[in-house]
Amino acid sequence: MRIRKRGLGFGSRGTEVIKSEELGVRSEERGMDAKNVSHDAARKQHDGKSEIPHSSPPTPHLKMGAAIEISGFNQTRLLNELSRAGVCITGILRESASKMRLNVSKKHLVKTFAILEKLCYTYTVKRLTTLGGFGRYLLRKSALILSALVCTGLLIYVYGFVWRVEVAGCHKTEAAVIERMLTDCGYGFGRQKSRVDPESVRELVNTLDDVLDTTVEISGITIKVTVTETTDFTPKPKSSPDGIFSRFDAQVTRIEANSGTPLVKVGQRVFEGAGLIGAFRPSQKEEGQFVPAPAQGNVYGIVTFSDTADFALHEYTTARSGKTAKYTDVSFFGLQLPSKDKNKFEKFESVTKSGQAFENFFLPLAFSQTVHYELVDSHTDYDLSERTEFYVNRAIASYAPLIGSAEYTVTTKLFPLFSSYGSNDPSGSGGTEQSGLYRLHVFIQAELLLN
Repeated sequence: MRIRKRGLGFGSRGTEVIKSEELGVRSEERGMDAKNVSHDAARKQHDGKSEIPHSSPPTPHLKMGAAIEISGFNQTRLLNELSRAGVCITGILRESASKMRLNVSKKHLVKTFAILEKLCYTYTVKRLTTLGGFGRYLLRKSALILSALVCTGLLIYVYGFVWRVEVAGCHKTEAAVIERMLTDCGYGFGRQKSRVDPESVRELVNTLDDVLDTTVEISGITIKVTVTETTDFTPKPKSSPDGIFSRFDAQVTRIEANSGTPLVKVGQRVFEGAGLIGAFRPSQKEEGQFVPAPAQGNVYGIVTFSDTADFALHEYTTARSGKTAKYTDVSFFGLQLPSKDKNKFEKFESVTKSGQAFENFFLPLAFSQTVHYELVDSHTDYDLSERTEFYVNRAIASYAPLIGSAEYTVTTKLFPLFSSYGSNDPSGSGGTEQSGLYRLHVFIQAELLLN
């Protein structure tokens, strides 16, 4: 007798007794099959073809089914029989002329075993995946799964708090002072991010003496504070071995020369680049002669800035309607996960924000969120005084970096524009009919440091 083993599940085995008469018949059939396989293999090797498809090894995880190792010749015959019986086979791997592996779904297992018995093939079930087996597998890995869930939950929980405060842009005030102040006010280590208001942090930091303005951003588990400090309003005397020159076209109002010789007088108009204080002084030994001396001091004057704007009281614009469509791309270890853009707007503008999920924990999970804003065409009518005020404020803002904290005065001149040529146009364009357009001249005067 010969004993054949057949796997029945995870690690289980069964035995079957085969009669001697059946063994002889099977031996003859297998001998003939071996000859046929050897001849077929030689012919196919010569032709460069193979009847048995080669594919990747059986996948490490089946949904529900079994991975079977089959021993026996004439594998083509077996595959044909399984195919005619409608058995779904995947992951065929031919290891040798007498051994191959394949995956069979759960619903076709009984039919597959019957065909193998009928054709007298020896087989072993290497892996059987069932709901019960899968449940037992999860039960064995329960400690690992539970640990992973606990770690993930803890990570998400910790990510909801502030653990660091970064301060940048400080020169007069030490960063440690601002960090200590934020910590004392409850915005430091261990503060819940949902309870941190960036505007409140900004107003708190702005109360310091040498701080002009602050920007606050919450990034990951960090509060990032960027400080803009005030500048000295009393400038230090300018000193130059070559002389001091004007930065603007201006009318001189004050001269403070500590060294050197003033080259201008109060009330005198000067142009950009004109000399204000010379790098020399009168000689004490020879009258009418000059000797080199460093030019040092400050010169002030009235500077006039001008701006011109043409505008209409009727404006056609494109604005956001308020409807949005969001589209998020997620990548893990650089692999882009599938996603779908549901934007159906005919006219829109898009804003994309990219970031790293849990960036302070160095996890390889990145995202990119795109927000599509629907745009609609709109018609707006403006009041003349409102439009004038808008362009005056725009002109002041454009020259604010040059004016600084100095006091200034603003004067305006407004003219309607004319569409056809003639002599009735006060703006000088030569038109006779109003076109609905206006021209605004804005003049800003301030006393500034010229050098």
